Amino acid sequence: QALFGLIDTIWIQKALSNEGVTEVSTYSNFDTIGRAFGFFLNVAASSQISALFGAGLGMHATQLVSDLLRVAFLFALFVPAVLIPILKPAARWFGANEHITDEGFKYILPVIACAFIPIIYLTFCGVLLAEGRTYTFGLLQIITLILNVLLFDPLFLLVFKWGMTGNALATIFAEGLPMLCITTLYYMGKFGVKPKIGDLFKKFGPYTLPAL
Repeated sequence: QALFGLIDTIWIQKALSNEGVTEVSTYSNFDTIGRAFGFFLNVAASSQISALFGAGLGMHATQLVSDLLRVAFLFALFVPAVLIPILKPAARWFGANEHITDEGFKYILPVIACAFIPIIYLTFCGVLLAEGRTYTFGLLQIITLILNVLLFDPLFLLVFKWGMTGNALATIFAEGLPMLCITTLYYMGKFGVKPKIGDLFKKFGPYTLPAL
């Protein structure tokens, strides 16, 4: 995360000057707020699923994963619905001028609209941690970092010159690809916890509320 913040800022400065850094910084806290819902589900998954394994109730983990995924979708609707209307007023309240407010909005709007990506991604990272797959979790973080700051950032910012929207899309693509991969692998039964698509249409299990 520290490397991402550093290198991402370097690419923004090279492509969009210091003004671009200011535009991202003005709205970055809203990205953090959106991700907080993902970290919440990350902890919910890792703590409750590992507890189920420890109690010999691992068979309930499959339904819990699908339940948390449904909660993730609810959060993914809640975050943009609440944050998008207040983004520009908040930026002005922070002291940003109209140019910074409008240009920065081009960055934060797609990030918040696609909040489902980091929320689901972090949820399944929690499931990986619950299974003790720390190396897989770490590898995913490294892959995400490489995709973002060594591929999509220079491609979208310097080659395609998509500006603030390009910086947002770099983050979206860098997290979206691993998220899609890990979610698909889980529902294909490639890990210890093997949720099924049909679990998404069942009633919530008894361990979902304690997890939350």
